[in-house]
Amino acid sequence: MDRREVFRFKYLPLTDYMGQHPGSLDFMKRKSALLLIILLLATPVVAEEQQPKDTLVIANSSDFEPFTFLNAEGEPAGMFVDIWRLWAQKTGKQIEFLSSDWNTSFENLKNQKADIHSGFLYTPEHFEWMSSSQPIYESGVSLFYLLKQGYSDIMELSGQTIAALRGSQLEQFLIKNYPDIRVLACDTREELIKVSREGKTKGFIAISQVGQSVIDRMGLTGEFEMNDKHLYSEKFCTGVLKKNTELLALVDKGFNDISYQELSEIESRWIQNPTQRYYYKLANIIRLTPEEDAWLKNHKTIRVGMSPVIPPLKFSDKGVIKGIEPDYLNLLSELTGIQFEYVICDFPVMDAKVKAGEIDIQTGHRCPGGYPVYEWNRCTERKKSRHCKRSETLRQTTQPLSRY
Repeated sequence: MDRREVFRFKYLPLTDYMGQHPGSLDFMKRKSALLLIILLLATPVVAEEQQPKDTLVIANSSDFEPFTFLNAEGEPAGMFVDIWRLWAQKTGKQIEFLSSDWNTSFENLKNQKADIHSGFLYTPEHFEWMSSSQPIYESGVSLFYLLKQGYSDIMELSGQTIAALRGSQLEQFLIKNYPDIRVLACDTREELIKVSREGKTKGFIAISQVGQSVIDRMGLTGEFEMNDKHLYSEKFCTGVLKKNTELLALVDKGFNDISYQELSEIESRWIQNPTQRYYYKLANIIRLTPEEDAWLKNHKTIRVGMSPVIPPLKFSDKGVIKGIEPDYLNLLSELTGIQFEYVICDFPVMDAKVKAGEIDIQTGHRCPGGYPVYEWNRCTERKKSRHCKRSETLRQTTQPLSRY
């Protein structure tokens, strides 16, 4: 009996059910059995609609080494794959990868076969249906050519032919910015290298790490050279469908929880040349949250009250402020990009300037009781000397400063 038959019986007159009277025992048994069948048929449909999704599917390219590709065993591999696995640990989410060619990876997201795209060079006009995450990586685009050619600048190739991947942003970059250079569009990265070796082009352009990886895989490392000067740099983002704002927030939160040091360790496994690494330069940088970063963009310089009369903590040497506390602030500036400006004055004057809003941070101040205008971070030394901040102006920097 199919579901349509069951629901057809439901609307028959009560006396038509096997000729039984509504009050008889057999009628009640048959009625109960019928209701049970209806519930059994309906229940799986309801459960399927309400079941939450336990695993997030990440679309990735199978031929975008060293970022995402399939290894010798046919499994997803690469730098972005390892970063996403770390992201899953940070968020507690289960993930799986859906590998395909580059164009299909976007179709898989658009058709909701995948929830997230692993990483791409974002341009708003190309992906109006997507929302992008914060940047997760930055890479340069380089010119590759045979060793014997040795071009120092792409402008030397005016009137010549350069290969680029068909339909890529790199192809459009050449057409737009170098109209005097002919562009040969190729369907694969291997073809870029082939036409260059055959002399059909004077070279090709590619994302630096990607071009080098393909050359290495083809066993042609000794034949090609990459120009040291990047044509331009691009940032990689991940993407979700426009409507999926909650997932986008989760993606960003997960990446915020990954340190530059962790990202640098992953990068070093996949990119052998340190000069081509992005996170290598950031490994010692403290990663700020979007809120902290936004605050600092609106406060380019932080005014520091300084009374340089307590060596070795702080003192003046021929007009230059030196000591432990200035060194501490210099290190903090290197790690975060925060710029500090010293306001030289005595301690009694310094307190008045803090209250008047003329100073943002006061260093090396003894922790007092009854200073409501101050907030205090942890001790910088074994003594109770601390840095204090005006609460009404620097409340948002409490978290980043308290990390050091």
